Amino acid sequence: MADRKRTTSPFWQIPAEVIPAVTSPIGKLPPEIISNIFQFLPHDTITAANVVEVCKLWQFQGANLVWRRATLRDLFHYVSDPQRVAGFASQIETLHFGPRQGILADARIKTLDFTRLQRIQIYGHNLSFTDEDTLKALITPALKVFEVLDDFGVPFRPAPNDDNVWLALLVPVAHQITELSFREQIHLPYELLHDFLRGAIHLERVVIESEDSSQMTYHDLICILTSPKLEHLDLPGTFNIDTVVVNSLLRHFDPDWSLPAMRVLGRLSFDRGAGRVAARLLPVMPNLTELGLDLNPTLWDDAKDLKVFAVIGGLEKLEVVNIHMQLDDKCTIPSSSLLELIRLPNLKELIIETQKK
Repeated sequence: MADRKRTTSPFWQIPAEVIPAVTSPIGKLPPEIISNIFQFLPHDTITAANVVEVCKLWQFQGANLVWRRATLRDLFHYVSDPQRVAGFASQIETLHFGPRQGILADARIKTLDFTRLQRIQIYGHNLSFTDEDTLKALITPALKVFEVLDDFGVPFRPAPNDDNVWLALLVPVAHQITELSFREQIHLPYELLHDFLRGAIHLERVVIESEDSSQMTYHDLICILTSPKLEHLDLPGTFNIDTVVVNSLLRHFDPDWSLPAMRVLGRLSFDRGAGRVAARLLPVMPNLTELGLDLNPTLWDDAKDLKVFAVIGGLEKLEVVNIHMQLDDKCTIPSSSLLELIRLPNLKELIIETQKK
């Protein structure tokens, strides 16, 4: 361990009950012991490195509990004392629920206090079958990240929470959420989604892939873009941005409005003069490193819309560019436009996907 002179909480202060006895079989150590010990050690690099090496040597099945990361299944399996379960649950910072994981039906979850829980990753199928009291226990004032994962083709069945009670529970804590991700094709009621976005003033990452979110409006986009720390945005292809939306955005914000924190624009769809619309919006994101655009052909005019390639070519920090275009007789890509992209100094990946309308 680190030099005791540099240790703010010396080893002798660790309660005896959490210090492994030398004679204890390695595989029999309580799986929450590492997290308990971490409480009493300084957070300097040397100590952390030494403890991690010890953890590697221990090699017991609860190793994923290191650094307060845990699965409730492991916690309930390895720890029988209810008080110890409650104590460790109060330290958990990240929970990942795998597909079809029955642990969410365990009534003990409702009795636990997840005071430090900051990140939840859950599959949509599990989420819809989790009762309200369990969700109330998990969605706490400490929560910062809520991610609904894609079930990859799990058959849909009517579920108790198709009324999206989980989204309603997120609304009161929206002001503390920094990352919201819906990768599952689930229905998101417009009223609840709007209420959440209106209160989510500290968003840093937003991923909404559900095509059912086509009810989103520019008011929702304004709520998202208001966050000064926003760095990742990925919206469904059914949410189209046109001249009306861009005009509304530019009128709403100050003339010198910019999003310097933005690094990734995963997917954004433009329509009705897509090129000229995108060309007006992209300059407010000067530090983009990844860009994904859907450019639709409606009202496309080469003279006005091809300027988007010059604008993209001026975003010098771009490393990844992915453009999807629907082509017709009025929508073409001349070689001069492609050359605008080639001049990007840091470009590592360029994908232009074309599709005949």
